[in-house]
Amino acid sequence: MIIYSNVEIVNKNVNDFFNFFFNIKDLIKNFLQTTNYLKEKFNIDIEVIDNKIVISHSNFGKISISIISYNENDFIKYGTDKDSKIEMFFWVQMKYYQPYKTKFRLAIKVNIPFFLVPFYKKKIKQGLDDLAKHIAKLFG
Repeated sequence: MIIYSNVEIVNKNVNDFFNFFFNIKDLIKNFLQTTNYLKEKFNIDIEVIDNKIVISHSNFGKISISIISYNENDFIKYGTDKDSKIEMFFWVQMKYYQPYKTKFRLAIKVNIPFFLVPFYKKKIKQGLDDLAKHIAKLFG
């Protein structure tokens, strides 16, 4: 199941926006407000270990995520390691909009048993939309 956020616009050129998501250590360091938001809203802890994002959740345990592919100034795709309990892929898709503005959206592919999709799809979509709005606010 792939779910997309709404398209948002940030006040950042596409190259700087790409670089923001490419360097994982700086991403988490610069994203502390959002990680606190995720912890408060979804009970998720986030840390960086060996250039991987490690997400801890009480229901799912630890999930390690790293960059698995990218196309500069177009997208960055993150994926879970093979030893994570959940197989998940997460994209940040971006597109030049104006000299100092970039359109972007978030996408997630998660393998959820078919019978659970109605319970989680709306929550995941809402979470992605909230996260995209929060990212847009970070860049003013």
